[in-house]
Amino acid sequence: MAESSLAAFKAQAIWNYAVVDYIQTLPDEVRHMWTAPLSIPKLLFIVVRYSIFFKVFSAMVVPGTFFADNFSVKGCLRWFRLTAAMSLFIMITSEAILFYRVYAFSGRGRRMVVALAVQFIVIHAGVAYFVGAYISSVKFTISPLPAGTTCMMISSNGHLLSAEFAILLGSVTIAMLLMVALLFRKHWGFDSKLLTAFYSDGISYFVCLAVLISANVAVNWVAQESYKYILIL
Repeated sequence: MAESSLAAFKAQAIWNYAVVDYIQTLPDEVRHMWTAPLSIPKLLFIVVRYSIFFKVFSAMVVPGTFFADNFSVKGCLRWFRLTAAMSLFIMITSEAILFYRVYAFSGRGRRMVVALAVQFIVIHAGVAYFVGAYISSVKFTISPLPAGTTCMMISSNGHLLSAEFAILLGSVTIAMLLMVALLFRKHWGFDSKLLTAFYSDGISYFVCLAVLISANVAVNWVAQESYKYILIL
């Protein structure tokens, strides 16, 4: 009974995370992206969109989740590192879309592209460093729990993740302030519903990201060990 319940849970998780979201948004993707001319934003979108499938699969193999029935501790650590690397790749690619959005709204000036490129490289080099340091701090042991949880994390330096989130918060804040500055400097007074939608959606999205990142920093610092990663995904 327990094994059949676990199998059903695995199948439902795969369906929820990988299939349902894709099916629901595929018509919009076909309508707006497949017919669009080839461009940097389109390539970034496609990379993020379809690399998530591999990320979801690797996350389900990570110890303590769904397919980690026969892993050694070293095997669990390898899959954990792979999943973390995929998460970092998707995060950096997603942020590239946000930076390109600011660049487009700025009028595609040479100074702006240089400033954004330098900011992007510096910020994400810091993010990659702290993610790598965090991965190196993680240790696993054989789990005493039933099948499906071969390995269990016994220690990690969560403050390194807090540093990563703090850097991302700074990045999002700078991008949001640039969007606001561009609004007042270049586009204020334009009677354009399209511009209004872009700015309202863009700034709202930046605010949501800032709130989520801030919540992750707070939870990671003050929560008990078992709750530190409750918002990380």
